[in-house]
Amino acid sequence: MAFSDLFDHLPKYCFKRHWHPQSEVVTGADSLLTALNHGWTLYSDETMMQPVPLRSGRSVNVYYFKLLKDDQRRIMPVLGNPFVQRLIVTQNLSVRELAPMESPDAVPMRLFATNKTDTIRTA
Repeated sequence: MAFSDLFDHLPKYCFKRHWHPQSEVVTGADSLLTALNHGWTLYSDETMMQPVPLRSGRSVNVYYFKLLKDDQRRIMPVLGNPFVQRLIVTQNLSVRELAPMESPDAVPMRLFATNKTDTIRTA
């Protein structure tokens, strides 16, 4: 199933949820949909997952998706929900659980479109 198949039943105007790593620590699946609909692609078939414990003894899963657009790379942390599960299954993504204090990625990422002379920001 292609990403576009996931969008077929949704109106185009619903993809307006911008996300930036400096504004939100974690985002919802609507930001991931917006990014995929605006030309970002997954550059890895591996998704990282980290369970985050809550006070009540429950936990919520945060999934880290590696995105690519032109020369920009990002890791988008998305709260787990049924849509995220469906995306993982339909795209045949593998899920690797991170250790409690493990960072999602240590590779420098371009957070903005830059020229070769610009600096690279790391996450």
